[in-house]
Amino acid sequence: MQSFSEIAKKAEIDRDGSKLHIADVLGKEIIVTGFDMRPSNMHKKAYLCLKFVMNDEKHVLFTDSAVLERQCRKFEEKMPFTATIVQKQRYYTFT
Repeated sequence: MQSFSEIAKKAEIDRDGSKLHIADVLGKEIIVTGFDMRPSNMHKKAYLCLKFVMNDEKHVLFTDSAVLERQCRKFEEKMPFTATIVQKQRYYTFT
């Protein structure tokens, strides 16, 4: 049996789009439509919920990437925008 918190979390994700892993998005052009920060159940810091469109479908991905978070906050007023997520050494960034 599912707990209410699991049901509520799943409903929230479904509203925002289907969940993808960052590896599924690397090197592909996306339209970043929004983001929010969500508290982690396992860690003390929050994580980024990136909302985007790829191939005319809404998606979300979750990451603790500080670089992507800073870029989202810095360019929040410019959303939506097209971008590609790439991995540079040990971090992810928009290009």
